[in-house]
Amino acid sequence: MNQTTEQTKLSQWGHSKAVRIPSSVIKQLDLKNDDKLSVTIENGSIVLTPLKKKPTNIHELFDG
Repeated sequence: MNQTTEQTKLSQWGHSKAVRIPSSVIKQLDLKNDDKLSVTIENGSIVLTPLKKKPTNIHELFDG
């Protein structure tokens, strides 16, 4: 996988903080709205990992 380096900033979103993920990263990982990500901390870095979607029916199981 290609390594991508982008910059973003931490912003206030209600009572939480938020970070925008650059569109180039979204495209490279083929992420969609409402995809779930796990959040871990490794060696002082925040790591977001897309969670694999499990098929909910036979059509999704054999799609593609």
